[in-house]
Amino acid sequence: MTRRDRAPSFRPEGPGAIVPLCIAMSMAGGCAPTETGNPPLTPTVDVATVRHEFTGVRGDSVTFRGAPGTVTPTGGVIDAINLSQGEAAQGTVSDDGSFSVEVLGTVADVFRLQVVSADGRRSEPLDVGVASGAVAAIAHAIGECLALAPGDQLALPAGGAATATIALTNDCPASLSLGIPVLVLAGGGWAITPAGSLELPAGETWSVGVERLADAPMRDVLFVPIAAPDADYRAVTLFVGSTE
Repeated sequence: MTRRDRAPSFRPEGPGAIVPLCIAMSMAGGCAPTETGNPPLTPTVDVATVRHEFTGVRGDSVTFRGAPGTVTPTGGVIDAINLSQGEAAQGTVSDDGSFSVEVLGTVADVFRLQVVSADGRRSEPLDVGVASGAVAAIAHAIGECLALAPGDQLALPAGGAATATIALTNDCPASLSLGIPVLVLAGGGWAITPAGSLELPAGETWSVGVERLADAPMRDVLFVPIAAPDADYRAVTLFVGSTE
């Protein structure tokens, strides 16, 4: 079975499925103070300067390019994960803040972009599509009334196995039909429970357990599809490290 067979099938559809990116995304977490006693600058990405093109032998890849100055401070890597097909790639952020990263995908797919700085700090995950002809953020059909705790990324400590819980709380006025949660990259070493779909009534919370084995890859993405009342999803980046 290939990754394409296992990957979630959500793709944005209809008017308003994506909106233009006109804001910068901030890097999450923190690190040790600098020698002057001041905390390091929080890296950001100027998404207005990110472009894309279709590449690959058959045009079956998407290359995201950030112009000089897109990432500040410079350095680190850009992580690109195709949430629709289960493909991933990384590219280096150059000294001038530019980057280029090519990942398998099509015009209909949803991609998660995230910068990881040299000292391990991570930007907030940014889900984008290219169906409009430009890099554009995914607008969720089901808004903030479906809340994720602790959020859209979760760190598990290095060294040995570890477990954690992700809670989805339905503060929407109606029940939600949640599909079977899956691991997007399916590279092994991570496990989730439960494995079934369910109806989540308004006001209720559903918990998903996450387990990382000692030899797990450094990151994966938990993907929870939503079937009704509107097609949507929630995704949580799982990684080895710390958000502190």
